[in-house]
Amino acid sequence: MTVLNGNYFLQCSAESLGGGIYNNSYLNISNTTYNGNVNGDLYQAQTKMDIYADNEFEINKKYNFQVKVSVVNGKNVTNGSIEIRSDKYSSYIAKEEVNEKGVAEFEDVVFSKIGEDTLRFNYIPTDHTYEYGKSKEYHKVNIKHKKTHLKVYENTVEHNNFLKIQLIDSDDKIITGETIIYNDNKFIINDDGYAYIMMLNPLGNYKLTFTYNGNDVYEPCELKEDITIRLKRLNLMIFIKLIKHTKC
Repeated sequence: MTVLNGNYFLQCSAESLGGGIYNNSYLNISNTTYNGNVNGDLYQAQTKMDIYADNEFEINKKYNFQVKVSVVNGKNVTNGSIEIRSDKYSSYIAKEEVNEKGVAEFEDVVFSKIGEDTLRFNYIPTDHTYEYGKSKEYHKVNIKHKKTHLKVYENTVEHNNFLKIQLIDSDDKIITGETIIYNDNKFIINDDGYAYIMMLNPLGNYKLTFTYNGNDVYEPCELKEDITIRLKRLNLMIFIKLIKHTKC
């Protein structure tokens, strides 16, 4: 087999040799268009990708990252698209076009299954060009539960009144319908975003522990918080009046 190499398509001829043409630069240059008359194989420019993405992600969270595609000798690729697929689940994840800088900008990519996976990045040249060859790269990732934290609405609460607590994910979204545990008792987070916990402790300052056990999407979390339990305002006013009356 004969492989010819040239910067201009018209400089290369392989009809009589039964070989092919390796496209080191362009097939469409100086208004010259490949017409398919070569008797042999067409060797397109070999491409590669550089993936600028992390290896750890949270489930159901939006991520942005870039993938750059170039010819092996360093020249940027300026057409085509890059598709991402899951090797583990054989499923489509995302696809973006390559811009004039050779970069595909992926935005709001979401991973929906927890666990280790290998992402397959496929570079797909534009259909009508013979300039660049297809290529693929693999990127190992670990998809984890979405992080959470608990937040107390107010650290001072009146005796025999409700302490309000929220469960919040890593996107600062309030989670509802989940269960908060305090003193081995369960409290459901209502549609308004709060779990209501009656404070029956005697008056004073406490270090209280609240727990969320997690589920298939959200990771567990725990909060140790300083809480002050005081008299109800009405009772406090009556108490002050009684003291004044006694002094008289």
